[in-house]
This record gives sequence, C-alpha cells and structure tokens, in this order.
Amino acid sequence: MTLENRARLLIEQQKSTFEKIPGIVIIHLLKTSTVVYMSTRGLEILGVTLDELIAMGHSYHDVFFNPEDAMDYVPKILGLLERNNNEETVAFFQQVRPHTEALWSWYASGTRIFMQDDEGKPYLTITVALPIDSKHYFNNKIERLLEENELLKNNQAIFASLTKRE
Repeated sequence: MTLENRARLLIEQQKSTFEKIPGIVIIHLLKTSTVVYMSTRGLEILGVTLDELIAMGHSYHDVFFNPEDAMDYVPKILGLLERNNNEETVAFFQQVRPHTEALWSWYASGTRIFMQDDEGKPYLTITVALPIDSKHYFNNKIERLLEENELLKNNQAIFASLTKRE
C-alpha cells in the first residue's frame, strides 16, 4: 500500500472521532503544505467544501488566517517538525475569518505530527482549533497580552537601551 493510501485510510478510520471533537480538526499534508482534511464544523465556518479547500492549496492560509499571527506560530510548528517528536504538541493562538469583510475570530490551537513517512519523517500534521468565545473575559485578556507582546517586539531596541533605573 502506498504512503498516500495509508494516509487516506488513517484519516478515513478517524473521521467519526474527529467529528466528535469539540473543536475543528485540520490535517495538513506537509510535502505540499495543503489541507487534506477538515472536520465539518470548520468547513461550515469557512463556508467551503473540502474539495474547494484542497483546491486552494497553500493559499488557504493567506485567505483565512491573519498573517501577523503566523509570524509567531509558524516557527513553532517548523521547530516541531524539525525535532520530529510525534509526542510533542505545539500550542498557539490564531485569528481566523471566513472572508475579508468578516471580523477576526480567535482560536486556541494545538498541532502535532499525525503520521510519519516510510523514512520516519513527518508526513501529516493534525491541528485542533478551539474557538474562543468573543464575549468571554479571556478574549479581552488575550487581546491585551498580544498587543503588549507586539509593543515589546516593535520597540525591543528602545527597551534594551534603557538603564535599570529608567
């Protein structure tokens, strides 16, 4: 059985479980950086079919995700893949929207290696994204923390030049 067929079978065997998870399950094929599976809830939120999502290829990220967030979590995911530890999970926050006129919605996400190839290298990743209720107090705290983090990043040189007293 080919690697692609084994991957397809693994996903097919888990679909009913994926649909029961109280979040959105996304599986990426690493060699093409494309989505090969997304649970029904995620497809409904984005307003696309799985075939349409697959056809989007890598541009899926540009269409639905805030690129500023990606600067924080993409290096974490790349590090996970480099370490090739299928027991490790990388957690991060990301903003998603179904189209450019929609407001961003926050998600707490976790990614890990789902399947390795015949040489033991990462082949598929699985991500579970949990929506964060926009009316929850957590949302305001997350916004504030991210804004503070952005301020520190953008002014790192200034803060580094301050003396202890300043």
